Amino acid sequence: MGKEATALSLYEIMDLRKTGEDAIRYFEGIRWGDKPACVECGCDGKVTAQKKAGDYWCGDCRGCFNAFTNTPMERSKVDIRKWIYASCALMASRKGISPLQPSKEIGVRQRAAWCMLHRSRLACGEDLQALSGHIGIGETCLGGKEADKHESKRLKAGRGAVGKQAAIGMKARGGHVRAVPISNTDPTCPAAYGP
Repeated sequence: MGKEATALSLYEIMDLRKTGEDAIRYFEGIRWGDKPACVECGCDGKVTAQKKAGDYWCGDCRGCFNAFTNTPMERSKVDIRKWIYASCALMASRKGISPLQPSKEIGVRQRAAWCMLHRSRLACGEDLQALSGHIGIGETCLGGKEADKHESKRLKAGRGAVGKQAAIGMKARGGHVRAVPISNTDPTCPAAYGP
């Protein structure tokens, strides 16, 4: 009988990576297996380990690399275990998390936590699949009221949508959401409904 997949709690994940070096070895195993290979040229023959744990030198393209090169964790001064914690907390939440939460929990500045979460979200990528099923579509104008603007910034061109950006939002029932800015709000124009 095969091994069953089990979900690990955040505590169990952090317990498996007690030191930063354990976390580095873990990521190296995920990326390369047993033998490191250069991330630029793919060479694995002329790769030598450097003094700093996890750093390698490629003799072919003559460059340094590590398991985090070309990833969101590249050139980060934050401990890799803190990255694991923040990424797991982000993926476990349904609606995302505020940078204030990991900044308090892992002991980094709020700005560093914001950068970590932002990079993690970018690494997840954009889901470019088409919406399907029942789709709700809505149009709105985004921008503040003219009365709330400073006198020098007011357009004095009327009320309503003047000076605002038109946008269209589409949501598949129980699925993904898309929002795109539009330039033409004429319903007969196909460009009004995005790409």
